[in-house]
Amino acid sequence: MAVMTQLLLAALSPYLALSAYLDVGIVNGTEAKPYSRPYMVSVQKDGQHICGGFLVSEHFVMTAAHCWKGEKKLTVVLGAHDLSKKDPALVHMAVKFYHVHPMYNSNTLSGDIMLLQLNKKAKKSKRVNWISIPKKEAAVKAKACSVAGWGRQADKGPVSVCLLEANVSVLDKKICQQWTRPSSSMLCAGGPEGFCQMRAMHRLLLAAALSSLAYNATYGGSIIHGVKAKKNTLQFMASVQLNRKHICGGFVIDSRHVLTAAHCNKSGNMSVVLGAKNIKALGENLQRYTVKKSYIYPSYDNPKTGGDIMLLKLSKTIARNKNVKIIQTPSKDKQVKANTKCLIAGWGKTETQNTVDDLRMTDVRTVDLKLCQKKWRDMNVELPAAALCAGGYKTKSGACQGDSGGPLVCNNVAVGIISFNFKQNCDYPNLPNVYTEISKYRDWIKKIIGQRV
Repeated sequence: MAVMTQLLLAALSPYLALSAYLDVGIVNGTEAKPYSRPYMVSVQKDGQHICGGFLVSEHFVMTAAHCWKGEKKLTVVLGAHDLSKKDPALVHMAVKFYHVHPMYNSNTLSGDIMLLQLNKKAKKSKRVNWISIPKKEAAVKAKACSVAGWGRQADKGPVSVCLLEANVSVLDKKICQQWTRPSSSMLCAGGPEGFCQMRAMHRLLLAAALSSLAYNATYGGSIIHGVKAKKNTLQFMASVQLNRKHICGGFVIDSRHVLTAAHCNKSGNMSVVLGAKNIKALGENLQRYTVKKSYIYPSYDNPKTGGDIMLLKLSKTIARNKNVKIIQTPSKDKQVKANTKCLIAGWGKTETQNTVDDLRMTDVRTVDLKLCQKKWRDMNVELPAAALCAGGYKTKSGACQGDSGGPLVCNNVAVGIISFNFKQNCDYPNLPNVYTEISKYRDWIKKIIGQRV
């Protein structure tokens, strides 16, 4: 049953087979025995079921990246069977962080995997428990597997409020390729039973949790083994906020623009907070500016393929003072030497706390690019051309899941933008952290800043 349940990814990819429907369900399935699958989770928006999910630890639920559009907060319901009943034993939990795979593409649905970090620990019970996922990369040899979920049982059919389950068979990739082109991180399963909204044998493209978890980008990142920033330092730092909540770091590069990562772009009321070491303190030094326009590098698709850079044009000219200053960016395309001492800074999770309000900083050293590329290639990841590497390798310092958009500062120049790291591992050492190399985009930056918009 262990192997079978590892494939219970109805929650993970309800419509990965080139479909874009919200309501997905189990075809030719039967009602599951109540609470026989205690890891199953109902992912909800505004109190309505939108996706399945499953507990993989006391802190995390795994689901599909397409289940979160960024504009709404999600909640999860644990210990459920019949979603129509008001059951006092149900466990409702808020989502604290959304860990979306950096390779996720909303058009092709590649990298369609996301970890939801819960706001508190899930407690084990007869109705709530977590399921194991693969510890290492290996081909799935099991032929008989199972899927489960809530949703429609047929196209335009009624929605099942009770958890349904069905047996499916793993398909040979050659057979699967007759209908689609699965990537190396997908597998196919299905048959007369499976998911609705599928074509040709109800093919089921499942984003393999193992390879997809190899690296992960997050919003609202973190500085690991850092210290609290001193007064009158790092005055260029910016807190990029969505609906007045911190989601990413950024930094001031001229009187109207803040530079950050492209994957920080979200729909909603985006603003930037400057001049404050503590982003919760409403002091006189704090300056908030609304974002007038966001400029994402034209070829950007996801952090893994590069171009993870974004310019935010603010609503008005920044009031520069002793608390708000501009940082220099590279004037020419010159690679930073390996083992150069640099620093990173940001707000967010640390090795001991999920969130901090005070700006924290740590020293990191750059890593030789060829070595960095080799280490990531060993994990089947080809780094983008305009990449810098620093920290997170043979060291205890680095960016845990990013502090996405924050600067890598070497010799008082912002040379990189924090893009992504390995897994969600803050313990180090493992792989170098990856940054967008700013010098490769200097012409694009000059062009945007020179526009009169």
